[in-house]
Amino acid sequence: MFLVESLYNQRSMCGLYIVNLYSLDNGDAIKLNKIKQQSKYPNMEYYIPVGDREVVLNLIQGKQPILTMDGRDCVTGEPFELTKMPKWTWVFIVLHILNFFILIGGAIGGACAGGLSAWTATIASDNKMSTGKRVGICVAIWLVASVLEFILAVVLGMMMSGI
Repeated sequence: MFLVESLYNQRSMCGLYIVNLYSLDNGDAIKLNKIKQQSKYPNMEYYIPVGDREVVLNLIQGKQPILTMDGRDCVTGEPFELTKMPKWTWVFIVLHILNFFILIGGAIGGACAGGLSAWTATIASDNKMSTGKRVGICVAIWLVASVLEFILAVVLGMMMSGI
């Protein structure tokens, strides 16, 4: 279940009240995990029936949730299209996973690989930046993470061997 407090001010626009459940016009509350949903990594969409239409709650990693109806943002009225993660992002996700196996491993390495992969996917999906800038940021994240993971692996190795 998700806690979506930032949608309180969108209630009047689409007639919805959402926290970790939703209610139409103060009707019975229904949990978000009980409705139709679709995962589009790194995003999540919840399809909320409203009469003969659907309102879509778009949970976008690292951004404010967006409520849409008929392809338009309920707050701004502008057309809304969920951005997709570019295929080149998988190269960086694989590199972070390789760092997990080669450099640090364990719970710390898993947390680093997972968090950095999610962060990379979020940046790569941001269409407000040029592709070159997104790729450059992803390269920089991977390089800095690799150096820090290597240093952490050496320090942990020294601590475990008693040096």
